[in-house]
Amino acid sequence: MGGIRIGKPIDAVFQYTPNNVAEWSIIVVEDNVKVIEKETAYTFEAICESRTRVTQNSKVSPRGFLSVIFYLFGRLITKGGCDALQKELENLKCLCELRKA
Repeated sequence: MGGIRIGKPIDAVFQYTPNNVAEWSIIVVEDNVKVIEKETAYTFEAICESRTRVTQNSKVSPRGFLSVIFYLFGRLITKGGCDALQKELENLKCLCELRKA
């Protein structure tokens, strides 16, 4: 789970986030072979009139042989996933704050 504060109103952040995932996400993958299942949920919270907190919670479920890899190297994979999540949220923040209101 990761979170970030964005210097934009909640409406602007909420409208941009799900509609422009390919612009801000570094992990957009379309795969016909389902080796990893990922569920992602976002929470948007107005901190004040001009600031929003976005929290992302993801659950990754490997399938087949990858489940063995995840079992053996789980801590390393989790650390890498958390780092990637934070980079994604920082990218979202940057792009949201650059957009005109």
